[in-house]
Amino acid sequence: MKKSFKKTAFALGLVASASLGAISSAQACLVYLGASNNEHPLIGRTVEFGFDEQTQTSFATDFINFPRESHFTTYGADKPLSWTNKYGFSGMAHEGLVSDGINEKGLYVAMLWFADGKYAPRDESKPSIASGSLGNWILSHYASVDEAVKGLSQTSVYQSADNHLGIELPMHLQLVDKRGKAVVIEYIDGKMTVTDNSEFGVMTNSPKIGDHMVAYRELLDANPHLDVSKPSVKGMLAGLPGGYTAVERSVKTAVLKDLTPKPKTKVEAINQVIHTLNNTDYVKGASSFPSRGLSGGAQETSFITIIDMENNDYYYRTVDSQVLHKVDIDKVDYSQGNPVTSFDIYGGIQYIDVTYRVQ
Repeated sequence: MKKSFKKTAFALGLVASASLGAISSAQACLVYLGASNNEHPLIGRTVEFGFDEQTQTSFATDFINFPRESHFTTYGADKPLSWTNKYGFSGMAHEGLVSDGINEKGLYVAMLWFADGKYAPRDESKPSIASGSLGNWILSHYASVDEAVKGLSQTSVYQSADNHLGIELPMHLQLVDKRGKAVVIEYIDGKMTVTDNSEFGVMTNSPKIGDHMVAYRELLDANPHLDVSKPSVKGMLAGLPGGYTAVERSVKTAVLKDLTPKPKTKVEAINQVIHTLNNTDYVKGASSFPSRGLSGGAQETSFITIIDMENNDYYYRTVDSQVLHKVDIDKVDYSQGNPVTSFDIYGGIQYIDVTYRVQ
């Protein structure tokens, strides 16, 4: 991480309450910009969610493809907004709502839980989108981070429990485009805030992104041997957080991201992202949320995703299959008139039998 960023983060005026022990933080999802073998972004993402403890059924998720001019309708309004998409896009969807996806122009969106968020009331004078529909809306309309930020500034985003989970979906988002620009968008006290996250790169759940950045700065101040910008004797990562709260996960990932050497190949880069994500993996049922509607109860890392924005490859791995699966986005036909297609991501290959190699 560059010194200029660290100094900027330290000067944000957030230091007073931002220690690892002081921040109230939720658990769950994570997204970050991994070390790439070139200038093109490589994104890693985890999704933590509840599962049915009786049937062991995971959070229903489909990999979905929306061709151009597909029809969408948001929820939670007497006269809900409907639209068709300018750009084709693909990603992980829950009852048609994409929470992690990329469009054909190379704009990526990750939506994560943000309990500290507060949305303004619905403004009918603007295009009005329920928070859970943000992924579909952004991927439908925008080709870059700058376009998306401008468009969202002219959009009313509101809360409603009229969705598949039956609860309000307080979200903050990380947007990344092919140029490597990354921003976090949060709705705080009824206002949209935009934070450049191109260098820090990591986002988890609540609290707000600025608090995560300051917690990271404070960790490095207390553990200079983890700071790659300072000449020091490297040790065995002493002082690196080992817990699973959102702040601990983001700070741990940020440090590992810094310490990861630049990979020589794309395969090496992808493998490094997987190893980093493994450091925050929820063992099935070990963690539990007291209440969050259908998303509460015993938790698991339902799936991870890795997006290679150079080759437009979308990888994923699920809780029931540790084998990496790939969708080549360049081979998806987004032509207008094609049907929406999807498949259940679970139930993949359990293992690869290589007994033949010793026979």
